[in-house]
Amino acid sequence: MKDSRRELADLDQEIKALVKRRAVIVEKALSSTDKVLMPRDIALLTSHETLVLEGKRYAIPPGGGLGIHVDCGRIPRVAYLGPPKTYSHRAALELFQGVVDGQPQPTMREALLQVERGKCDFAVLPAQNSVDGIIDAVIDLLIENHSTHVERLSVIGEYYLRVQHCLLALSSDLSNIREIASRDTALRQCHSWLDRNCRDASRRPVESTALAASLALQDSTVAAVGDSTLAEFGLQILAQDIGDLRQNITQFFLIGREICTPTGNDRTFFAVRAPRA
Repeated sequence: MKDSRRELADLDQEIKALVKRRAVIVEKALSSTDKVLMPRDIALLTSHETLVLEGKRYAIPPGGGLGIHVDCGRIPRVAYLGPPKTYSHRAALELFQGVVDGQPQPTMREALLQVERGKCDFAVLPAQNSVDGIIDAVIDLLIENHSTHVERLSVIGEYYLRVQHCLLALSSDLSNIREIASRDTALRQCHSWLDRNCRDASRRPVESTALAASLALQDSTVAAVGDSTLAEFGLQILAQDIGDLRQNITQFFLIGREICTPTGNDRTFFAVRAPRA
């Protein structure tokens, strides 16, 4: 295990060095332009259009019109509601197209605190879901931040993730499943499918889809509902896209300390707290 960790650490350093080297080359090639750079405008960038030109604005996701500054020689540190392999983790990865130093946090509050304290560059948090509606907690935290903190945070971008729930387990036989674990929202969003196909299995709400996967790894009669990436833990996908509604989309906020210059393709988010009568 120690040898593997050492090899991984060395590989991480090589990757970071290559990312930095590539960013310097791109910056040199485009140093003559003063336009606002969008990834789709830069022919030198590949599909992983997440390298940043120092001192110039760029957009993530491509075409999203989001203008932020990031040090081109450093991979952004992004806090998200963990643990890894959750939908929040996937949103962070897709938003930055894989070039990200993800920092899983136990709560939304802790994710924002990491940005306030400068330990992370950004936070990616769920804001609302097309099935369950607005996630009040993140709105309340942003209002609290603006009313009580000097280091004010802003919503500087958004990302829409299509949620496709899967059923995963160690066993490949659905008839062996006696319990299904997941977040309460995920279980609720797959209610009809589970009633039709897993009628005799009990439901167990847990804190995260990743925790549900860990329970399934310990017991072959337990299945987890979550993202297909949970299969990377060693589980088998018994069924895909089992949600009751096909258009299940979660909006995530990208939250940071800086205030972006208008890009011409912006939205304004504001929250109001009414005075008590």
